[in-house]
Amino acid sequence: MRRDYELRFRLIFILILLLFGFYLANFWYLQLIKGGYFRELSKYNYLHRVPIRAPRGEILDREGRVLAGNRPSYNIALFRHSYRLPRGRVLRLARELNIPPSSLSSRLARYRKVPLFLPVIVAEDISLRKLAYLEARRHLLPELIVDVEPKRDYPYGEALSAVLGYVGEVSASQLKRKLFPKAKFGDLVGQAGVERYYNRYLMGEDGVLGQKVDSRGALVETLFREEPKPGSTLVLTVDAELTRYIYQLYNGRKGAAVVLSPKTGEILALVTSPSYDPSIFSSRFSSAQWRKLVNDPAHPLHNRAVQGIYPPGSVFKLVIALAALDAGVVTEGTKFLCSGVLYVNKHPFYCHKQGGHGFIDLHQAIVHSCNIYFYELGLKLGIEKIAHYARQFGFGHRVGIDLPFESTGLIPDPEYKRRLFHEPWFLGETVSVAIGQGGVTVTPLQLAVFTAALANGGRILRPHLLREVISFDGRRRSRIAPEVVGNLGVSQEAIAVVSRGMRGVVEEAGTGWRAKMPGVEIAGKTGTAQVVAYKSWMDRKNLPEPMREHSWFTCFAPYDDPEVVVTVFVEHGGLGGVTAAPIARKILEFYFKEIAKKEPLKLALSKEER
Repeated sequence: MRRDYELRFRLIFILILLLFGFYLANFWYLQLIKGGYFRELSKYNYLHRVPIRAPRGEILDREGRVLAGNRPSYNIALFRHSYRLPRGRVLRLARELNIPPSSLSSRLARYRKVPLFLPVIVAEDISLRKLAYLEARRHLLPELIVDVEPKRDYPYGEALSAVLGYVGEVSASQLKRKLFPKAKFGDLVGQAGVERYYNRYLMGEDGVLGQKVDSRGALVETLFREEPKPGSTLVLTVDAELTRYIYQLYNGRKGAAVVLSPKTGEILALVTSPSYDPSIFSSRFSSAQWRKLVNDPAHPLHNRAVQGIYPPGSVFKLVIALAALDAGVVTEGTKFLCSGVLYVNKHPFYCHKQGGHGFIDLHQAIVHSCNIYFYELGLKLGIEKIAHYARQFGFGHRVGIDLPFESTGLIPDPEYKRRLFHEPWFLGETVSVAIGQGGVTVTPLQLAVFTAALANGGRILRPHLLREVISFDGRRRSRIAPEVVGNLGVSQEAIAVVSRGMRGVVEEAGTGWRAKMPGVEIAGKTGTAQVVAYKSWMDRKNLPEPMREHSWFTCFAPYDDPEVVVTVFVEHGGLGGVTAAPIARKILEFYFKEIAKKEPLKLALSKEER
């Protein structure tokens, strides 16, 4: 009996010890491990740390025009640390803010893992009338605060979107992958274009306003204020007026244009059409709105100048001509007979001129874009050499522009075909590649960089959009110098032969005669890239627009001292000489009339640079 009591006593004693140990362990965990967290949480019962959003740095063009700026925007943010926010409270807040309860609930759910003392923006860019209404009811809505946020503004709208991109709220996955090291939940960061590529410069450092509040959340006094530090200002190489003019020339047609300096690699204009107004992204919008934009059949979010890959058609003949000259296959005077058709393994390959050009040399083959001549060159070079030279000239890999998501294009060869299709390479495919068909794809930007190398004597320059970075205090700056990333690797004589042929394309009544303008000699090349096969040029007239050829024209001017390169691409635009060449002429006319004589933008030097 006594032993039973002793056993019970020991069990009770052990239970008491375990219970005491449990409470002691919890006390140790709450005080030492979680003490700092609860100390901060308790502090926020009386202290609101209201973020003061730092303005993003402005983006200017080469003349100092504002391409991306900021305007004040009033947002409503919600503090959650003092309230459990039952459904009834959520419904009332949604009613007062005039937003669907489901939208408010889903937004709060997104932030369920964010510390409770951080505010969540629940209504953006409200009107002054709505702001006054909410301020008058502040005592009924103590968990709401007014958050003044600089809103991104794009004065040039759609015209500059290919360059600037847009901003959007940083996503959870982007934070997890640390794509934007300085960003936190709720921040707006660059999601495309220069806004994304140079986000590290453009993002500032938020300030904070410390407010003491009573038990109802009403403001008692302001304890402290830390001013935000704005982001740096970016000065770009582009000219806003030239870019807007080019965008208007497209008038809704699909395509892209690149204008750059062959001496520095500076991009003066980069246009994609159709496009979008980046201002719509400045506010947080619904997934339904995003899906509508993504599913637009015109693909306005697609940057055709940098991401679009297309068969180059006859502009690729410049690559073949340069490769053949360097390899010793031909000279400028080497002639072939063009009868209008060439049979390869009994399969006919046609020239665009019915009946052919007769005996024709390399110069005239470039001027009149003779297919048969370049079929012959392709057969003599072979696909391995064609692929080697094309990659050496900058195709098939990124050119390194300071924009995200650049495409590489494709230069096919036998190894590529074996790896992808498990089939051998056929001789007829080499013939197609020789005129820019048969699997070859390039971006308009790659073609512009290659044309610039022809214009400057062989140097492959990295194209760039950034010209200068200026910190918010105006003292620190960084200038972008021209960067040579490669060389065509061929003789100056070979470049001169090809350049003379390009001059003839425009100045000797060649396929690009519609690009001719008085007072300035232009060297260019047209391209018409088939989308579907057809037997004759008469058949193409019956094709619907989505099956029509792509239209190309690339050029540099003036011929004797090149200072500008223009590459024009029109999707399903038809003949390059008919559609793309006239657009290039108008661009050149604008350039030489409005831009060529201007002095470059001069900014005041800091004391350190004087």
